[in-house]
Amino acid sequence: MNDFVNAFIKIIDLFLNPRKNGFAVLVALIGLTITYFGYSLFVSGIQDGGAALTIAYGDGKEFDLGKGGPGLIFCVFGMGLIVFSIYNYSKIRASPDSSNCEEIDGLVEIHPRTITKEFNALLLHAGRWRYKGNFGRYMRGKVLPTLASKANFHISVCIIDPTNPGLCEEHARYRNSINSIDKGKKYNADNVALEVVVTIIVCAWYVANKNVAIDLYLSSVFDPVRIDANDHAMILTVEDRRSPALKITSGHFMFEHFDLQMQFSRQQAKNIKVTGLRESETVATL
Repeated sequence: MNDFVNAFIKIIDLFLNPRKNGFAVLVALIGLTITYFGYSLFVSGIQDGGAALTIAYGDGKEFDLGKGGPGLIFCVFGMGLIVFSIYNYSKIRASPDSSNCEEIDGLVEIHPRTITKEFNALLLHAGRWRYKGNFGRYMRGKVLPTLASKANFHISVCIIDPTNPGLCEEHARYRNSINSIDKGKKYNADNVALEVVVTIIVCAWYVANKNVAIDLYLSSVFDPVRIDANDHAMILTVEDRRSPALKITSGHFMFEHFDLQMQFSRQQAKNIKVTGLRESETVATL
């Protein structure tokens, strides 16, 4: 019974998504057309009389399909095309195109052009936010302004330590190896440290003026993979904006593993008490 239901659902989806299943839909339509006319020919041959189909084989032996034979052959051929289209459709579903945003068991490969859309959806349903990355520019420019209006919102931020010149220099070399970053801008240790300091200041301002709870951590290592997460899903991105991203929903076992990775990263990093930055205070007070 379950096999019949699954086959029926596949047939419905086959025709409800013609753009996605173009080839399979075309073959299925041809098969339906041939089956329809074959059935009409079969009924016409039985009721009204028509050309009989006789197949000769061996030594004078014959196989007589009668007057409905031609129509029967067309029906079988048409149904064969329909079965083939459903089989082909199943193969397409089993091998998703990386250019689409297709979810498979809680994993979603996101095309670079749709990453922003996926982030907006993640922010829309966020109850809290966790970030592990390097500069935190998207976090300070998009995440904080978007989520600051929510009452008692909590954000966890883990970025690189700007007081570690070796770490900043190492990250600068990595960023400079990717041509698509910041329109070819070249980084050095000072540029990297400055970006991180700006993120710290912005976090302090939001704590003081928007009543946002922010736990800020400075890591002694940098990771090419950045993680943004709410309680329902996380998105993994890299510095190269031409590369796709990976979305992992909370139902997938890897969600817990990456969440644990962020937790240990925070435990091994230096916790900064962001008490807030007011107009009368200086950066040194942080």
